[in-house]
Amino acid sequence: MYSAAGASLLLVPSRPHHTFSKYSFSAKHGLNCARYKLILLFVSTFKLAAVKVRVGQGTSCKLAPATTCFNYTWVWYSSTKTYTKAAATQAAASTRTFTQMKYLFAILLALYLLVTFAASAQTADSLGMEEAEKPFKLSGGVDVYYAYDFSKPVDKDRLYTTQAFRHNEFNLNWGFLQADYATDKVRATLALHTGTYVQANYAAEPNELTQLIAQANAGVKLAEGVWLDMGILPSHIGYESTFSLNNEIYTRALMAENSPYFETGAQLTAEVSDKVTMKFLVLNGWQNIQETNDAKSLGFGISYTPTDQLTLSYNNYYGNEAPDETDSKRRYFHNFYAAYTFSDRFNLAGSVDYGRQELWDSREQGSWYAGMVLARYRLSEKFALAGRVEHYNDEDQIIISTQSPNGFQTSSASLNFDYAPAPNFLWRVEARGYDSKDRIFAGDEGIKDNNLLLVTSFALKF
Repeated sequence: MYSAAGASLLLVPSRPHHTFSKYSFSAKHGLNCARYKLILLFVSTFKLAAVKVRVGQGTSCKLAPATTCFNYTWVWYSSTKTYTKAAATQAAASTRTFTQMKYLFAILLALYLLVTFAASAQTADSLGMEEAEKPFKLSGGVDVYYAYDFSKPVDKDRLYTTQAFRHNEFNLNWGFLQADYATDKVRATLALHTGTYVQANYAAEPNELTQLIAQANAGVKLAEGVWLDMGILPSHIGYESTFSLNNEIYTRALMAENSPYFETGAQLTAEVSDKVTMKFLVLNGWQNIQETNDAKSLGFGISYTPTDQLTLSYNNYYGNEAPDETDSKRRYFHNFYAAYTFSDRFNLAGSVDYGRQELWDSREQGSWYAGMVLARYRLSEKFALAGRVEHYNDEDQIIISTQSPNGFQTSSASLNFDYAPAPNFLWRVEARGYDSKDRIFAGDEGIKDNNLLLVTSFALKF
């Protein structure tokens, strides 16, 4: 959610900076000399002993008035929180980011060593296999950007978004490293990440280490075409996904930004036929890793692909979004999208959302809805144009709180240009405009009812 408190204060995004809990990490290393230089780099970087590596307890900023960290007023509503940010310093943010990067580097290095050693251990069968199956796969991606927000947010954190989150700044939007293990009976994925997307979208997670996890799940095949997976999973909701390179337009639609990017729980996937896939989920909640109450949430999805050109998908969610000590706030959410590929040059997609929930300050029911249409046209092998128009209406301020008379009723339009010098690389330029019913875009020139964003990015996957 988003909050404003008085004309002199900024609107602050719902995925705020958050205090982090203490933790420790240790690992034993008994590696052969082939990795000696790499281990020396690891040891010298963190000033650790080579026999037993121990990173001591790390603390980040504590919530307290009149400090160089942060001063918040919190109103807790499960995974959705309303707050006012009174003070924040760049020094505190830099310290927090450095701490995250330090631990991320350590974990990524350990992941790299684990995967490379395991992969090298896969050898050909002595009875005649020419080349062994390699169940391990290592992949990753990098998305860096420069964004200019014409509202000029004072603290540089852009409003109502997790993508291209920082104004007038070159930065990493999302970087991830992923290890996959898959056989015909079992599978697992571990993906670690960092970037300003993580800073914005995972800030409500109380554990700093947990914020670095993009995926951590394992699955077992129950029958032909039926899998049961458990852990931290990609969201089953929506058309657009986390990695910008997989989407037609660099930034995400408002409906994507305000529905889950990830989920934690168990997912049963059944391929009913070569055209129909169904998903059944039991979850901790609406985009949270650590549980916020004793209730579990439910999800369902069905995807129908009648032809190679057309995909139809319906997804829903039901759950209580309030802490145990408060009255329940039951959320009912529905998402539908359709995508059609006319040719190898042109594709079109549309999506709608509708949700209902008890209002945060009463037992009355409120609702929100959203819709978007996008299209992409490939001009040549290396160049493409895409556009998107959308509207998001949360007058009851269930998902996005502006504390303005008409809530969040905002339309947006984007124009995106792509240059692909290689199949796994995109250089993108996007212009995006916003128009709102209320004055909700705060910056150093006051609060306005419209805004403009210019952003360029490099994205690569490997």
